[in-house]
Amino acid sequence: MFKPRFTFIFSGVIFLALLVPAVAQAQQQPGFPGQRGGPGAQNAPQRPAFPGQQPQQNVPLQRKETSRIYMLVYDQYSYKSHPFFQLTGVSEFEEGKAATGGTGNVGNRESDADSNFLLKAIHMLPPFAYEQHFPTTEMEYPKSFSIGLDYSKTSQTDKDAYKKLPAASSPFLPRFEMDSYLLSLVVRAFLFPSESPGVNIFMGYSLGSLHGNLLSRGTGAGGADTISRFSKSPANAFRLGVDVRGDIFGGRFEMINFLGGDTNFSDNPFPGQTAVTSIDMSSFIIRIAGYWKLD
Repeated sequence: MFKPRFTFIFSGVIFLALLVPAVAQAQQQPGFPGQRGGPGAQNAPQRPAFPGQQPQQNVPLQRKETSRIYMLVYDQYSYKSHPFFQLTGVSEFEEGKAATGGTGNVGNRESDADSNFLLKAIHMLPPFAYEQHFPTTEMEYPKSFSIGLDYSKTSQTDKDAYKKLPAASSPFLPRFEMDSYLLSLVVRAFLFPSESPGVNIFMGYSLGSLHGNLLSRGTGAGGADTISRFSKSPANAFRLGVDVRGDIFGGRFEMINFLGGDTNFSDNPFPGQTAVTSIDMSSFIIRIAGYWKLD
């Protein structure tokens, strides 16, 4: 887990490293600025690689709709201001560690005890995404766009979030854990045809719903656990990333600027902070995912 500033720098380095082969690939595309050859260049015969070899004709790319499902997922949420700091005011949470989630995060959590049947069913699912891709035959760029559904879930305890262990002078806090769920409808635009193997760059925008639960140990009557709820809808985000695609399988590295200001909070169980009714869940999200092409 990384601090937000380090996460941003790390993500930028990874993105630039993936950008280089994408630019090299773009320079091979017919019609790229500075490239020789006219509109028929993609159908021109290739120069033989060895003496005596017959020239090969390039096969034009067949433009068609494709679909993908993402099942191997890792998510990391680096908060602009950590929710635990906003709720407790304890300085050890001021630059709290990022919350994480991934494919192994399946099943219901304790904080789901009072949730309805539909929410429990959704929360049992592992993080995933489904995406339908469409070619843009009438436009120069982007070459493709997609519409998809993204689902992510993270879980974090107080011990996971501490940037350092609390000092002896820090106020006593109960044990607690937060589970958050983000379901989004996403539109992405791709620089190259998304049905073509190779490296692709995309930008996107998403609109969805954020909700979750905070389980606090021993803060209720008679030392019982209490559950607080938070939600924000609609919740929007801007996205930038790189795809690496093979014939059937592929991967994605995506950076997401999630805008989670004024997230409603049902009640704050921590002493001295009961006036808090909303918090800022804005975060910089990294998603790394592997996908399978369905058609």
